Order: sequence, then structure tokens, then C-alpha cells
Amino acid sequence: MFFDCVVAKRMWEYVNSFSNIHITDYESVACKWLCDKKNEKFNVTSAGVLWGLWLTSNDLVFNNVVWQDMRMILRKIWRCMFTWKPMFLGSLEAGVIQWCNYLEETFRAPLAISSS
Repeated sequence: MFFDCVVAKRMWEYVNSFSNIHITDYESVACKWLCDKKNEKFNVTSAGVLWGLWLTSNDLVFNNVVWQDMRMILRKIWRCMFTWKPMFLGSLEAGVIQWCNYLEETFRAPLAISSS
């Protein structure tokens, strides 16, 4: 669900585009968590993506929400990150704001799930 589904793969493509960190599986995310503060902006970003994927999946399965397009999950991740923003200070807060801005730009653009 977090890495193999076509929607999750697309979300990790957005993360890669934003952070230049290539994510393919749990291990490629978890190894960054072990690097202390070196990857803290990426860690917050990846936590938001994982949480957004989880919440969206729950909505689809348990709340009878109908899938529309990638904007659904982008908005959910954006809302999550925006509500988390007050927890962060300094450069980490700035990184979260950059990620939120990136998500806003992305969900305003035409979105399609790539075939790759």
C-alpha cells in the first residue's frame, strides 16, 4: 500500500522531485530516519506522505469515499503538513512550508498517474 500501489509510487515521485531522494520501499525511507537530523526535512515529508496514504486508504475502504484523482491525496497530505507546521522551528519549519508550497503547485497542475 505505501510503496507498490500506483498512487503511492506517484507520491514518491513527487517526493523525489522535491527532495532528490529516490524512494522505492520501506527500507529506503527508514534508513533516512536513522540519520538523526541530517535528513529531518525529508523525514517530516515522508511521514506526511505515509500518513496521507494511510488516511486516504482508510477513507476509500471504510468511509465509502470514491477515488477521484491524485489531488485527493495531495490535499490530504498538504492539510496534514500544514497542521503539523507549528511543531517545527527554523529551517525545519521552512522546509515544511516549501513542501506545502510544492504540493499546492502540484495539485493546481493537471495530474495524471504515469504508466511507469
